[in-house]
Amino acid sequence: GHLTGMTIALTVGGPGVVPWMWLIALVGMATKFSETFLAVRHRQRTARGEVVGGPMEAIRHGLGPRWNGLALLYAALGTLGMFGLGNGIQAQEMTLSLQELSGLPPLGLGMVAAALVWAVLRGGLARLSRVQTVLVPLMALPYLLVVTLLLARHAALVPAAVGQMLQQAFSLHALSGSS
Repeated sequence: GHLTGMTIALTVGGPGVVPWMWLIALVGMATKFSETFLAVRHRQRTARGEVVGGPMEAIRHGLGPRWNGLALLYAALGTLGMFGLGNGIQAQEMTLSLQELSGLPPLGLGMVAAALVWAVLRGGLARLSRVQTVLVPLMALPYLLVVTLLLARHAALVPAAVGQMLQQAFSLHALSGSS
């Protein structure tokens, strides 16, 4: 998802969008830290002993019962967004990439991906945690290795590239995606 968004931003706005993505990343990290802190601070246990938390619980228990409507709205909009925005685009990009690599039909690839996601989610939080413990390093380590090798191989070009990004950051093209 992040790689797709960055690719689209670079294609539309050119290298001048990179400093803006760095700034947005800093704001996003601060927001995520705050959200996680509040979610942990205001999480609750159900009658069955299960832990429930997240932004909805932080709103309900942190701001009080007057804000239950906002918590419900957040949950509803988050659910709607989950189906179409982030996950749909990520699934499509993954399927198209796998189709390009394998030549297999996208419908079949999508169905296999959906079955794998269903199998993981059906196992609950414990299975999701186990799968993530394996998958995240398998995704992150090769990515970091390839990026490090590319930067090392083209180290002489890095200062000029950073200069171009900073120079174009305030151009109309970077700010609006138009020429």
